[in-house]
Amino acid sequence: MTYRMNQLREKVASCQLLVASERQRRSSLATSNQQLATVPGFTLIELVLVMSIIALMAAIIAPSLRQFSMGRRTKDSAALVVGLAEYARTAAMSEGRTYRLNFDPVQRQVWLTAQDGATFSPPSNEYGERYSLADGVNMSVDLTHQQDGQYVQFSPSGRTQTVHVTLTGPLGDTVQLACASATEVLAVVPAGQ
Repeated sequence: MTYRMNQLREKVASCQLLVASERQRRSSLATSNQQLATVPGFTLIELVLVMSIIALMAAIIAPSLRQFSMGRRTKDSAALVVGLAEYARTAAMSEGRTYRLNFDPVQRQVWLTAQDGATFSPPSNEYGERYSLADGVNMSVDLTHQQDGQYVQFSPSGRTQTVHVTLTGPLGDTVQLACASATEVLAVVPAGQ
Protein backbone atom coordinates (compact mmCIF):
# COMPACT_ATOMS: atom_id res chain seq x y z
CA MET A 1 0.00 0.00 0.00
CA THR A 2 2.79 2.37 0.68
CA TYR A 3 4.08 1.73 -2.72
CA ARG A 4 0.76 2.72 -4.24
CA MET A 5 0.53 5.70 -1.98
CA ASN A 6 3.94 6.82 -3.10
CA GLN A 7 2.94 6.38 -6.71
CA LEU A 8 -0.24 8.32 -6.11
CA ARG A 9 1.67 11.07 -4.34
CA GLU A 10 4.10 11.24 -7.25
CA LYS A 11 1.21 11.53 -9.72
CA VAL A 12 -0.44 14.23 -7.63
CA ALA A 13 2.84 16.11 -7.36
CA SER A 14 3.36 15.73 -11.09
CA CYS A 15 -0.16 17.04 -11.75
CA GLN A 16 0.42 19.91 -9.36
CA LEU A 17 3.61 20.79 -11.26
CA LEU A 18 1.74 20.67 -14.56
CA VAL A 19 -1.07 22.84 -13.20
CA ALA A 20 1.44 25.32 -11.73
CA SER A 21 3.40 25.52 -14.98
CA GLU A 22 0.16 25.97 -16.98
CA ARG A 23 -0.91 28.74 -14.59
CA GLN A 24 2.47 30.40 -14.97
CA ARG A 25 2.28 30.13 -18.77
CA ARG A 26 -1.23 31.60 -18.81
CA SER A 27 -0.15 34.33 -16.44
CA SER A 28 2.81 35.28 -18.65
CA LEU A 29 0.56 35.26 -21.75
CA ALA A 30 -1.94 37.51 -20.00
CA THR A 31 0.88 39.85 -18.95
CA SER A 32 2.28 40.02 -22.48
CA ASN A 33 -1.23 40.63 -23.88
CA GLN A 34 -1.68 43.43 -21.36
CA GLN A 35 1.69 44.83 -22.38
CA LEU A 36 0.67 44.68 -26.04
CA ALA A 37 -2.60 46.39 -25.19
CA THR A 38 -0.77 49.22 -23.40
CA VAL A 39 1.82 49.91 -26.14
CA PRO A 40 1.61 53.65 -26.83
CA GLY A 41 0.12 54.61 -30.20
CA PHE A 42 -2.60 56.62 -31.93
CA THR A 43 -6.01 55.48 -32.98
CA LEU A 44 -7.37 56.23 -36.41
CA ILE A 45 -9.85 58.72 -34.94
CA GLU A 46 -7.05 60.64 -33.23
CA LEU A 47 -5.06 60.81 -36.47
CA VAL A 48 -8.08 62.02 -38.46
CA LEU A 49 -8.82 64.65 -35.82
CA VAL A 50 -5.25 66.01 -35.91
CA MET A 51 -5.24 66.08 -39.72
CA SER A 52 -8.55 67.99 -39.68
CA ILE A 53 -7.12 70.59 -37.30
CA ILE A 54 -4.02 71.02 -39.49
CA ALA A 55 -6.18 71.43 -42.62
CA LEU A 56 -8.37 74.01 -40.87
CA MET A 57 -5.33 76.02 -39.72
CA ALA A 58 -3.83 75.94 -43.23
CA ALA A 59 -7.11 77.24 -44.67
CA ILE A 60 -7.11 80.11 -42.19
CA ILE A 61 -3.44 81.05 -42.71
CA ALA A 62 -3.22 80.74 -46.52
CA PRO A 63 -4.97 84.05 -47.43
CA SER A 64 -2.73 86.09 -45.14
CA LEU A 65 0.38 84.47 -46.64
CA ARG A 66 -0.89 85.39 -50.10
CA GLN A 67 -1.32 89.02 -49.07
CA PHE A 68 2.17 88.99 -47.56
CA SER A 69 3.69 87.85 -50.86
CA MET A 70 1.65 90.43 -52.79
CA GLY A 71 2.89 93.13 -50.40
CA ARG A 72 6.50 92.09 -51.01
CA ARG A 73 6.20 92.63 -54.76
CA THR A 74 6.45 96.41 -54.49
CA LYS A 75 9.49 96.27 -52.22
CA ASP A 76 11.18 93.70 -54.46
CA SER A 77 10.60 95.91 -57.51
CA ALA A 78 12.03 98.90 -55.62
CA ALA A 79 15.12 96.85 -54.74
CA LEU A 80 15.52 95.96 -58.42
CA VAL A 81 15.42 99.61 -59.55
CA VAL A 82 17.78 100.76 -56.78
CA GLY A 83 20.19 97.91 -57.54
CA LEU A 84 20.31 98.80 -61.25
CA ALA A 85 20.89 102.47 -60.39
CA GLU A 86 23.75 101.60 -58.04
CA TYR A 87 25.35 99.40 -60.67
CA ALA A 88 24.95 102.09 -63.37
CA ARG A 89 26.57 104.75 -61.18
CA THR A 90 29.48 102.50 -60.21
CA ALA A 91 30.02 101.21 -63.76
CA ALA A 92 29.93 104.75 -65.18
CA MET A 93 32.70 105.87 -62.81
CA SER A 94 34.84 102.74 -63.23
CA GLU A 95 34.50 102.45 -67.03
CA GLY A 96 34.61 106.18 -67.75
CA ARG A 97 31.46 106.19 -69.88
CA THR A 98 27.90 107.36 -69.39
CA TYR A 99 25.21 104.90 -68.32
CA ARG A 100 21.45 105.31 -68.49
CA LEU A 101 18.75 103.71 -66.40
CA ASN A 102 15.78 103.55 -68.77
CA PHE A 103 12.14 103.46 -67.68
CA ASP A 104 9.09 102.25 -69.59
CA PRO A 105 6.08 102.81 -67.30
CA VAL A 106 3.63 101.40 -69.85
CA GLN A 107 5.43 98.06 -70.20
CA ARG A 108 6.52 98.24 -66.52
CA GLN A 109 10.17 97.63 -67.48
CA VAL A 110 13.57 99.06 -66.53
CA TRP A 111 16.92 98.44 -68.23
CA LEU A 112 20.43 99.79 -68.53
CA THR A 113 22.24 101.17 -71.55
CA ALA A 114 25.84 102.31 -71.77
CA GLN A 115 27.37 104.88 -74.07
CA ASP A 116 29.07 103.26 -77.03
CA GLY A 117 30.46 106.12 -79.11
CA ALA A 118 27.51 108.28 -80.15
CA THR A 119 24.86 105.66 -79.30
CA PHE A 120 23.67 103.85 -76.20
CA SER A 121 23.40 100.08 -76.16
CA PRO A 122 22.81 97.47 -73.44
CA PRO A 123 25.92 96.37 -71.52
CA SER A 124 27.33 93.02 -72.59
CA ASN A 125 26.89 91.43 -69.16
CA GLU A 126 23.91 90.21 -67.10
CA TYR A 127 22.76 93.82 -66.65
CA GLY A 128 22.11 94.17 -70.37
CA GLU A 129 18.60 92.76 -70.31
CA ARG A 130 15.20 94.34 -69.73
CA TYR A 131 13.74 93.74 -66.28
CA SER A 132 9.99 93.65 -65.75
CA LEU A 133 8.52 94.80 -62.47
CA ALA A 134 6.67 92.21 -60.41
CA ASP A 135 3.10 91.36 -61.41
CA GLY A 136 0.66 94.06 -60.40
CA VAL A 137 3.33 96.70 -59.67
CA ASN A 138 2.93 99.94 -61.62
CA MET A 139 5.50 102.70 -62.03
CA SER A 140 5.36 106.45 -62.53
CA VAL A 141 8.47 108.52 -63.21
CA ASP A 142 8.78 112.32 -63.02
CA LEU A 143 11.23 112.65 -65.91
CA THR A 144 10.61 114.53 -69.11
CA HIS A 145 10.22 112.19 -72.01
CA GLN A 146 13.29 112.48 -74.26
CA GLN A 147 13.41 111.56 -77.93
CA ASP A 148 14.85 108.15 -77.02
CA GLY A 149 12.66 107.50 -73.95
CA GLN A 150 12.66 108.25 -70.23
CA TYR A 151 15.95 107.69 -68.45
CA VAL A 152 18.26 108.82 -65.70
CA GLN A 153 21.80 109.46 -66.85
CA PHE A 154 24.88 108.55 -64.76
CA SER A 155 28.08 110.34 -65.77
CA PRO A 156 31.67 109.12 -65.25
CA SER A 157 32.18 111.90 -62.69
CA GLY A 158 29.61 110.22 -60.40
CA ARG A 159 26.93 112.83 -60.99
CA THR A 160 23.41 111.93 -61.99
CA GLN A 161 20.11 113.52 -62.89
CA THR A 162 17.48 114.11 -60.24
CA VAL A 163 14.52 111.75 -60.46
CA HIS A 164 11.48 110.68 -58.49
CA VAL A 165 9.94 107.23 -59.07
CA THR A 166 6.72 105.95 -57.50
CA LEU A 167 5.98 102.23 -57.45
CA THR A 168 2.42 101.19 -56.62
CA GLY A 169 1.68 97.59 -55.68
CA PRO A 170 -1.36 95.40 -56.20
CA LEU A 171 -2.62 96.14 -52.67
CA GLY A 172 -2.30 99.93 -53.15
CA ASP A 173 0.97 100.16 -51.23
CA THR A 174 3.52 102.63 -52.61
CA VAL A 175 7.27 102.91 -52.46
CA GLN A 176 8.93 106.21 -53.32
CA LEU A 177 12.42 106.28 -54.87
CA ALA A 178 14.29 109.52 -55.28
CA CYS A 179 17.59 111.02 -56.25
CA ALA A 180 17.15 114.56 -54.94
CA SER A 181 20.45 116.04 -56.11
CA ALA A 182 23.14 115.38 -58.71
CA THR A 183 25.53 113.91 -56.13
CA GLU A 184 23.07 111.57 -54.39
CA VAL A 185 22.25 108.00 -55.25
CA LEU A 186 18.78 106.73 -56.10
CA ALA A 187 17.33 105.39 -52.85
CA VAL A 188 14.05 104.49 -51.17
CA VAL A 189 12.48 107.51 -49.51
CA PRO A 190 11.26 106.64 -46.01
CA ALA A 191 7.50 106.96 -45.55
CA GLY A 192 6.39 110.43 -44.46
CA GLN A 193 9.24 112.35 -46.13
